[in-house]
Amino acid sequence: MWTKKENGEFIKLYYDKNIYDEALYILRNILKLLKKGYKYSDCAILYKNNFQLYIQKKFYLIII
Repeated sequence: MWTKKENGEFIKLYYDKNIYDEALYILRNILKLLKKGYKYSDCAILYKNNFQLYIQKKFYLIII
């Protein structure tokens, strides 16, 4: 990934034993960023395949 901005957070890689734990980890980190004043548009999630996106969307809709 690339950006013209000079500062900011580095990309974090995370892998867990299952996609549900990964989704929970991502959600918790996004919520922490929102509390610090970040916007949803400041966040990006890179995923390996469409099935992961489907599971993550369902998971987030239930929790949020």
